[in-house]
Amino acid sequence: MATEGRSLDLLERFQLAQARAGSVPYITIIGLMVVTPTDLVQILAEMAPNIDELMRIHPILVAGIDDTDIRRPKWRPNNDNPPFETNDPMVHPIIESGVFTVQSIAQVAEAEEAEAQGFNLANGPLWRIGVYELGNQPLSSYCVALTVHHIVTDSMGALTLFEEVMRPPSTIPITSSRPRQQPMPPKAHRTMRIQPSIIGTIRKGARWILNHRLSSKVTQALGVTSVWPPSNMLKARPRRPDVSHISVDFGKDQNRIVERLEALGHQIGTVHSVLHTAAVVALAAAVATGNDTFDTIGTEMPKSLRSEDRNHPRIGGNYTGMVERSIPLAKLKSETIASFTKKTNSYIHSPEAESDARSRVGEFRLMPDRIIPDSWKARLTKRGTSENPFRNSLMISNLGRFQGRHIPGLEKVWFCHASMPWGAAINMDVVSLNLRQPSDVSGRREARLAVMVSWLDGAIEREVIDRFCAALVRVVNLLARAGGAPNLDRHAMRARNLQDLVN
Repeated sequence: MATEGRSLDLLERFQLAQARAGSVPYITIIGLMVVTPTDLVQILAEMAPNIDELMRIHPILVAGIDDTDIRRPKWRPNNDNPPFETNDPMVHPIIESGVFTVQSIAQVAEAEEAEAQGFNLANGPLWRIGVYELGNQPLSSYCVALTVHHIVTDSMGALTLFEEVMRPPSTIPITSSRPRQQPMPPKAHRTMRIQPSIIGTIRKGARWILNHRLSSKVTQALGVTSVWPPSNMLKARPRRPDVSHISVDFGKDQNRIVERLEALGHQIGTVHSVLHTAAVVALAAAVATGNDTFDTIGTEMPKSLRSEDRNHPRIGGNYTGMVERSIPLAKLKSETIASFTKKTNSYIHSPEAESDARSRVGEFRLMPDRIIPDSWKARLTKRGTSENPFRNSLMISNLGRFQGRHIPGLEKVWFCHASMPWGAAINMDVVSLNLRQPSDVSGRREARLAVMVSWLDGAIEREVIDRFCAALVRVVNLLARAGGAPNLDRHAMRARNLQDLVN
C-alpha cells in the first residue's frame, strides 16, 4: 500500500524557510568507537540492511518535498522508487563511501555541517552517515556520524534513528513477520493543542521592540532588562552566521560526573537542572565584569513533546517546544545552588512548561503560507544588524542517557545541532552514554558525559567561548566532587551562594 503524502507541519515549514535562506537546520549524532579496521568494515556492512529496513518502515526517511515554491509544500513519499537510489551494489545512498581522517570531534561536527548544506530537499536523501578516523588517538578510533535534516525529525528522533542504525543483527528480535510500514508522522497540531499564548505573543512583540536600534536609550531609561550579549560585546559588522564547535573536556573523572551530579541533585533537581545551574554560573563568570551593560542572562531549553499517547512515532516528525528562563544577575547573589536548581527543575517539569512549549510551537502559525527565500535572507541580515540579534544568551539541550550497550566498541556519544540563525548566542548540547559496568548498590550506573558547545563565530569572540568552557569545566567538576562526597559536604555545596561560584 502506497504511503500518502501530507502538507508540511508548522515547524517543518519554518525549517524549510531556514534551508531555502541558506542556513540548513540539521542534527548530528556522533559515536566514538574503538575497534579494529576489520571490525569497522563489519559494522558498516551490518548498518546497510538496518538502514534499508528503516527506510522501508519509515517513509519520511526516503521522502522529498514536491515543490518548495508553492504556498503549501507537501511531502512526497518515495518508497516505491527513491530518486537517489544507485545501481552500484558497492555504493549505499546513505553511507559515505570513504573514511576521512580528522584530528578532533569538533572537526567531525564541522565536516558534517558542510555535508548537511548539500541535502537535496526535492529528491533526498535528507540524512547521511559519515565515517571518520581520529588521527590524534593512539588506538584505532573511529567516529560514525549520523546527520539528519531537522525537517525530517527532532533531536530525540535522531538519537533513536542512530540507535537503530547501529544495532547489531544479534540484538534484533526474530519475528515471523516484518514490521508494517508506518504512515507519515502526524502533524503536531493534529495531536496536541499548540495555540500561541497571549503572554507568548506579548513577549514576542516586546522582544522585537527591544531589538530595534532606536529603542535602546528609551528602554534603558525605563529600567528594562538588557540580556547578554549586548551590542558592545559582539564582533563588528557584518556578522556572518558561521558555526564553530568545541567538544568540552571534563578531565579524567568524566565517567563519574553524571552519577555524582545525580547524587548532588537528589531532592532538588535532575542532572539537566544541575547542568543548567552550572551553565548559568559559568556564563556569568565568563562575561560579567562588574561594569556591565547587561543585567540578565536568558536561557532556553528544548522540551520534547513526543509521546506514544499522542501517536507520535519514535522516528520522524518534529515534536519539540522551547521553554525559557530569564535570570537577573542580581539573583545570583540571593540564590543558593539548591534554591536555584529546585526552581528550575520545578518549572521544566510543570504543566506550565508543557503549555509554554506547546504555545511556542503555535507561534509558527504566524509564518506566511508561501516562503520567499530572498525575503527570509533579508530578514536574517536585518536581524544580524540589530542592537542584540540573539533571542537568548544560552540554549541547553539535553538528550539524557543513551543506552547503546549493544553497540560494539562504543566509547562516547556527542550530539550537536544547528538552531535557527540568531537564536541563542551559545548552544550547549548534552548527551550521556551509559557504560557497560553494572550499577552500584544505590542502583546508579556510570555514564560518560559529552558536551558540545557551538556558537556563531561571526558574532561572538572566541575568547568569550574559551572562558565559558573553562568556567563550565571548573563548576561542573566542583559540583560533581561535592556529589561524590559525604552527605555533610554535599549539603554544604547545595547551600553555597551562586555568586560565590562566579567569583
